[in-house]
Amino acid sequence: MRAWILFLGCLLGCGGAVSSPVEDGGGTDGGGGGADGGGCGTTPPNCFCGSPKCTNGQWACPRDCGDPCTQLRAQIETARKMLVSCCPTCKSVQCQGVAQDVCCEITTNGGDPSAFDALVKKYKYTCMPACPGIPCLPVPSGICDPDQGSQTMGHCR
Repeated sequence: MRAWILFLGCLLGCGGAVSSPVEDGGGTDGGGGGADGGGCGTTPPNCFCGSPKCTNGQWACPRDCGDPCTQLRAQIETARKMLVSCCPTCKSVQCQGVAQDVCCEITTNGGDPSAFDALVKKYKYTCMPACPGIPCLPVPSGICDPDQGSQTMGHCR
């Protein structure tokens, strides 16, 4: 009841006009940042790193993400390790797949290379790497080389 009296007192005290609501101008929920009640309203962008923030009615990605090429190379390396992992002591056919890496095709051991392919394409488009003029290895190799210090883990040649 007390809050209601305060509200009415404020409403009457300002002549019945209510100014725009107070907003924090931040967050990713689209609820802040603009006096029109819409905030950012649109779908937030996909940021390379970090989460988008709504400020003054506009979406923005963080600027201090570091070098995108370094981050993409790390993601490619992780994805590559997963695609080429194999078992050198297993009695099965392995290392029969092929995926396009940054400069050459590589032998893979199963799994879906589509995410890897997308990372490689994004890296090539964003970072424009220069490939050395050396010949690529023949693929698929059909060979699983053991990892150093491991009896059961390996990688496709």
